[in-house]
Amino acid sequence: MKLYAGLMLLRVHRHGMLAAVSDDGRPSQDFCMLLWAIPSFLGTCISLYMLVYAVRRIPAPTGAYVAAFSVAVAWWCAMQWAGMLWQNLDYRYLFAQLQYIGIATVPVLWLAIALSYSGRHAFLSRWSALLWIFPVMTVVMAITNEFHGLLWQRFELIPNAPGLLIDYGPWFRVNLAWSYMAVLAGTLLICMRIGLAPLY
Repeated sequence: MKLYAGLMLLRVHRHGMLAAVSDDGRPSQDFCMLLWAIPSFLGTCISLYMLVYAVRRIPAPTGAYVAAFSVAVAWWCAMQWAGMLWQNLDYRYLFAQLQYIGIATVPVLWLAIALSYSGRHAFLSRWSALLWIFPVMTVVMAITNEFHGLLWQRFELIPNAPGLLIDYGPWFRVNLAWSYMAVLAGTLLICMRIGLAPLY
């Protein structure tokens, strides 16, 4: 079991130097993992900033949805880079499962932001429980995947590389379709709201 503490993903050589290259002169696996982790780490920081901004500056009820959306995106990104601190399949799998808490909730929270921002509070209140069916089912699928394989059918480490070899199951495609529809619907609602807004 190998833990790469914090963002110090580079191996330390016997001379105390951080190894950015392997013995054969190519970029080390640790260095590649660091590069892969940086974007998601920045995403976490930006999302947490948006959380603070939403709490302080965006009025309710839209501000509450923006805050929840920011938390979900921050969680999604954090589980991405945190999982890369481990070169261990069991831990990478665990963080991938936890990551789906964010992956599943971001689309419905984006739609909730759009519905609230466009003044459709009554619709949101009435159908809120229905909107959360797919996210809850997706999280359950991720947590219990080893029993059915509906989300991931293969989940393996790629030797000497930071990535993963994944074959997705049928529920992944169901969740993907729902997520794109929710994001598209939310985006259209926001565009319509902006387009109908006065220019003065």
